Amino acid sequence: MLGLAERLHNQGLLASAWVINGMVAQVRGDWEVARKFYDYELAQGSDSFGSLAFRTQLNYELGRFVEGETDLKRCMEILRRVEPGPTLEYGFSSNFIPLVARITGVEEQLILAQECGEAVLNSPSATTFFAIMATTGLGMVSVLHGDVSAARKHYTGLRSYRGTMSPWGFISVDRLLGLLAQTMGNLEQAIEHFGDSMGFCKRAGYRPEMPWTCHDYASVLLQRAAVGPANAGQADRPLAQSLLEEGLAVSTELGMTPLTERVAEMLVSHVGPVSALPGFPDRLSQREIEVLSLIALGRTNREIGDELFITSSTVARHVSNIFTKTGVSNRAEAATYASRQGLVS
Repeated sequence: MLGLAERLHNQGLLASAWVINGMVAQVRGDWEVARKFYDYELAQGSDSFGSLAFRTQLNYELGRFVEGETDLKRCMEILRRVEPGPTLEYGFSSNFIPLVARITGVEEQLILAQECGEAVLNSPSATTFFAIMATTGLGMVSVLHGDVSAARKHYTGLRSYRGTMSPWGFISVDRLLGLLAQTMGNLEQAIEHFGDSMGFCKRAGYRPEMPWTCHDYASVLLQRAAVGPANAGQADRPLAQSLLEEGLAVSTELGMTPLTERVAEMLVSHVGPVSALPGFPDRLSQREIEVLSLIALGRTNREIGDELFITSSTVARHVSNIFTKTGVSNRAEAATYASRQGLVS
């Protein structure tokens, strides 16, 4: 699209291409590439609400709160000039403001996000596209407010969109369904949705969403371990630890500082010392077992990364941890260890 728009010298098509290419880069975690495309459009002299909204969330994800606040204020100035209804400005605002609030913990703009979402849904001319966008935003508002009744309503509205991402938003519908189910008190359903979100992220190459899913998945597992039978934590807490370790590795690698700090705090405060997962020797985590099994099959770090949706550097850290925990010194010894432990057929 970008190549065609450049050949046509069509500014409208160029603007759309810059935004869409920026979004693709953002969902991959290519932050600076995404910023470049958003900056291209904004440099044309027009206040593109899409580029501003996406760049706002990008800045907050990376912990650049001053820049994020500046962009957020510009978004609010534009929004005040637009009539309420099913517009991109109102749809985006209902969607990205709650996601920013989840990052920062500052919820003063949630009322505005709710008003924007309701303005979209209450309009008789709202298309399905805008309705899903608004419902996604209102769903996150209900999660942040702990509003069980609203969570149930929005869960019903989004359930048929499992296996997708919110339109023009940066959250998988499966993860949001998990958060809504958790708010409703249905922990088993939440766990199922978070598992679906993990699979979706891997298939889609949706890297920044993966550590958020790891965080939220671990949170509900720890909640179930706390409220369930005494032996409930025997599997839940070690799995939560594995998820948090993975979320910590990916968020650190992507420079998602606020999430990294949140995951690290949860790992220290809520998990603590745990035993290995049943059947996992030498306190290997679930992810380390997956890496070890692929080492035993002769996969390179790059091939392992492609299969597990992590980078080669993350694989290298897992390999180093595996060597330390198991006492092996090379990949051949690791393969022998995996075979001896019955981890490969």
